Amino acid sequence: MMSANTETNQRKVTYDNIISFIRDHEEPCVTASEIASEFQITSQAANYRLGKLKESGDLQDKVVGASAKIWYLSG
Repeated sequence: MMSANTETNQRKVTYDNIISFIRDHEEPCVTASEIASEFQITSQAANYRLGKLKESGDLQDKVVGASAKIWYLSG
């Protein structure tokens, strides 16, 4: 059986919650690391979710360095 803490975190990491976090973020873009930290998930999990939001047209991304990428809301 999952702990209450784990169940809370799983409910918290929804695509809508990620979009809301980005919308309310102090800067117009975020990194996968910021998403991972906010939602207490791995960087890989954050990148996966961000990629899915890009596929759906909700987000766009931009490579800003050799291995750095930022994510921002479409439109």
